Amino acid sequence: MFMMVAVAITALPVLVAIIRERGLAGTPAGTVSTTAAGFMDVAAWLVLAAALVGTGHAPGRHWALTLLLVTGFVAAMFLVVRPVLGWWLHRSRALMANQVTIALALALGSAWVTSSLGLHPVFGGLLAGLAMPRRDGVPDADVLRPMEQSAGLLLPLFFVTTGLSFNIGTLNGDSVLLLALIVAVATIGKIVPAYAAARLSRLDRHQSALVAALVNTRGLTELIVLNVGLEAGIIGRGMFTVLVLMALITTFMTGPLLSLIARRTTPGSVVKPTALTGSQGKLTIE
Repeated sequence: MFMMVAVAITALPVLVAIIRERGLAGTPAGTVSTTAAGFMDVAAWLVLAAALVGTGHAPGRHWALTLLLVTGFVAAMFLVVRPVLGWWLHRSRALMANQVTIALALALGSAWVTSSLGLHPVFGGLLAGLAMPRRDGVPDADVLRPMEQSAGLLLPLFFVTTGLSFNIGTLNGDSVLLLALIVAVATIGKIVPAYAAARLSRLDRHQSALVAALVNTRGLTELIVLNVGLEAGIIGRGMFTVLVLMALITTFMTGPLLSLIARRTTPGSVVKPTALTGSQGKLTIE
């Protein structure tokens, strides 16, 4: 189950950044790939949570009881905590004008609960973000902005821990073959189904190829998953190194694939003169 998540997840933040950089925002390929990545990541986190049940964070507790407690906690977060927070924040806005304190306390408390139940603390933070009340259906920017800034400050520490666990010197001939196999499985398992689904949805070949290349992007989200698996003891440091290299290779592939698709779709000169303007003999291409 963990390996399925490791090869199937898409890094949504990296994907969005690539779409913006390539000018694909608002195009069918950009919209479809972003939406698909969102659904895939939700499914991947759910499968990862199931894979982590009973992996050692809560020794002595049967996995069925752990699953029941996790289900009860998720239900309490959405059916009790979220409505109460919404009522409290609207009623006591003068006293609790700064919702960042509440969001931080909720994230830390939820992370502690999920860790106690046998899951990784990252799931608690995810649940806390989903449970926070929204304004008109969208996250409150006054809460989201400082939380993202705090995450930006802590992000280098996360990469430090990832770097300390990553040791490319442990790779041998068998590890290289395993890396090649995993890269092939991860790439083909993304590109082929994505292209086929896009074509079945009546997208043209160009847009379908773009969707296939975009959803193969991995990055920070993949590294979080790999660190969760390493900490839970599902994978060792050797497999961790192989999977990190897979994530880097498949992410670096996205740019060249998009450029190759663009060249094959629009061969030759792209800009053609459509009108001549100006009164002093100057040629302007519009």
